[in-house]
Amino acid sequence: MSKHVLSEIQDIMINKKKIIKRFYKAPFWNDEPKFFRYVSEINFRHHGIKCSDRYASGIDYFSEEIAKIKSLGEAIERFFRSKY
Repeated sequence: MSKHVLSEIQDIMINKKKIIKRFYKAPFWNDEPKFFRYVSEINFRHHGIKCSDRYASGIDYFSEEIAKIKSLGEAIERFFRSKY
């Protein structure tokens, strides 16, 4: 997936549809193995959904882009599973 497509997905999810409240690279401790981990905080309250499971993460050992895609995909899945 090209970086342009990934940035478009992020723009739609975060800025236009406001499905994701925050999207960030998760910190890790010094004794953990080094890998790419991103977290999406789902914006349930903005859409009037009551749900306590608002964090979705994506992890990949080799690709930062894949970790981002996994996190966004998991957030999309949880959002629509809670909404419909």
